[in-house]
Amino acid sequence: MLVKVTSLILIILLLLGAQIESVEGFMTTRQTGSLSTRILNNRERSSRWSNLPSNDYDMEELGVNYIADEEEIPRTMGKALRRFFLGRDLGPISALSIITWLATSRLALTIGFGANDIIAFSCAVVFWWFQEHFLHRRLLHSSFNWLGKEIHQGHHEKPYFHISIDPIELMVGWLAVAHILFRILLPLDMALSATVGYSLAGLGYEWSHYIAHTRVRPPTRFLRTMRDNHMKHHLVDSQYWLAFSLPMIDDIFRTNPDVRDVKKMKLKRKMNKRKQKCIVS
Repeated sequence: MLVKVTSLILIILLLLGAQIESVEGFMTTRQTGSLSTRILNNRERSSRWSNLPSNDYDMEELGVNYIADEEEIPRTMGKALRRFFLGRDLGPISALSIITWLATSRLALTIGFGANDIIAFSCAVVFWWFQEHFLHRRLLHSSFNWLGKEIHQGHHEKPYFHISIDPIELMVGWLAVAHILFRILLPLDMALSATVGYSLAGLGYEWSHYIAHTRVRPPTRFLRTMRDNHMKHHLVDSQYWLAFSLPMIDDIFRTNPDVRDVKKMKLKRKMNKRKQKCIVS
């Protein structure tokens, strides 16, 4: 049963990726035919800057290398889907298989699906959203050094556009620990529902973070906001814009300042350091 369901999901993903890519290719062809002169005149700029957010700060001024050289970065949603689920990184497809197994295990129980399952599922999803911000702020950008912080610093040091997928050991291990904790705290039926919700939220985060670092144009306003938020975190100041799946959480924790204010504050700090150096010398 698990193999059949997982295979069906894989087939759907492949068909969806092919369909999306064909539509994107058709739209690109139409656009190229009607605006060929404009595109030719702006080809170099478009290929490098087309996916950068049009915010009130100047990305060129930041002096950051945006494009990774070690692997081709997907430009279409179809290619991004295939790279994420069917590429050499086995974490996403393994997580999808685990979620399928957990869901089928819950449905196989004699206890009917009810309000308790909905509550457990929903609370686990919301918990993940707030957990993202807490772990990102308190551990990955902590004041003390540890392995996780070093790995995350390596992620920040890479060009913005690169393939960012967590390893299978981290993804599977994280979900296993989460299920064990839910099983300790809750009855089996609610623990399975909670783990499904938590795992889906985690896989959603993994996909969203991955797609934000590709050159795919976000198709919706919400995804554009998510991507722009993350770009500011990488390219303006890593102490802010720490939420991901739900950017509004930054408003709750006051980590969503105006970009101009942050740049002024950084410039002021830089000037103060220069003054101190002059006084010492």
